[in-house]
Formats: sequence, C-alpha cells, structure tokens
Amino acid sequence: MSPVYVYAIADRSPRVAGAGLAGEALEVVEGARVAAVVGVIAAAPPVDESGLRAHDDAVRRVAAQLPAVLPARFGSLAADADELRRALDEGAEAYVEALDLVRGREQMTLRVLDPPDGAPVPPAAPVPETGTAGAGTAYLAARAAASAASGVPGLRPFLDAFAGHVAAETVERHATPPLRASVYHLIPRGTAPDYLAAVREASERHPEVRVVASGPWPPYAFAMAPR
Repeated sequence: MSPVYVYAIADRSPRVAGAGLAGEALEVVEGARVAAVVGVIAAAPPVDESGLRAHDDAVRRVAAQLPAVLPARFGSLAADADELRRALDEGAEAYVEALDLVRGREQMTLRVLDPPDGAPVPPAAPVPETGTAGAGTAYLAARAAASAASGVPGLRPFLDAFAGHVAAETVERHATPPLRASVYHLIPRGTAPDYLAAVREASERHPEVRVVASGPWPPYAFAMAPR
C-alpha cells in the first residue's frame, strides 16, 4: 500500500482530472458516503511558500470540477487508502453536512486591521461563551455565534451592512497587531464582484473598520480534514 496525499473531501464518485502538487495524477478513494480526492506521493511536501501554493493550486483544480469540496489541510497524508477510507466513514455524517453547506459556494476572506489614525473607535462588544465546538452544523453555528460579538470595535455593524451577500460566516480573532481578526464568508460561486462592491460600500459607511479583502478561495475555513 502506498501513502496518499489528501486534497479534498467530496461527494461520492467524483469525476476529477488533472495533476496534484507533485505532478501526480489525481485519484479518488471512495468511502461509504463521501470520497476523497488524493494523489500518491512519496512524502508530504516541505512547509514553505512554494509547497503551500502548489497545494492550493491543486485544491483549486479539484474545486473547479466539483460542486462541493472540503479542502484538506496542507500536509494531510494517510498511510494508505484503507486508513483514509476508515477516516472518511468515521466522519461521514459531519462531512455530508459540511458538503451541503459549501455546495455551490466559495470563500471570501477579510483581514481586519487596526483602524486608521484618527478614526472614531466604538466600544468593543463582549465575547459570548460558546461552549465546546462540535462537528458539522453545530460547530459552524458555534463559531458564527462567537463572531456576532467578536470584540473587534465596530466589526458587527460593518459586517451586517452586506450580510445579504453572505451564506455563512466565521471569525477568527488575532493578537498580532495590526491584524485584529480574519473573517471568512461563504458566498455563491461567481458572485465575488458583487460581494467586493458591497464591502467597499460598507467601508465608506464605516470608516472605523479597516479591512483587506481577498478571494475567491476554496472553502478552507468551512472544511473539516480527515481525522
């Protein structure tokens, strides 16, 4: 048995073509309810910029061919197809829920920075207790609840200004100024121009919030890697 490098989780019997990060052919490992798109490589690539870019390029090739994908984390390597198949079956319920969430959608990312000099800063909202995060829908709901009062001044009204463009949201706080938080949004595929226009309009209405938008990306922030 050869080790397999995991690029993404997908619906059963996905049809994919193309190559992975090492130029290897993309293959499929079938579980009972979901499948994994993989490549056979000798070892996980080094953790550097070129490796990360090659991984993302391969994930994008997979995502472009399928309606729903859960990108695997960089370096996700299973000992063999049997081990991976067991992991797919153990997490099948959560994977199915997450695939339904990301189906026909892609990710946009907002990096929230310190406010510009001289901008008014409203008081920060308290962060609610969200309990222990679970898998699938419950996990994402808990993260969404935390994002509603992320503690970043003025962030919630800013995000609410274009909530109609967003299907799901999660916020990650940072303690590395000037980066305050990362906001991840799921939007319908192909609507990034409308989303970015809405972000620009919200920025004009809320100058106290400074963001840098990027995307679209495969839905990394809404995926669950094999466990």
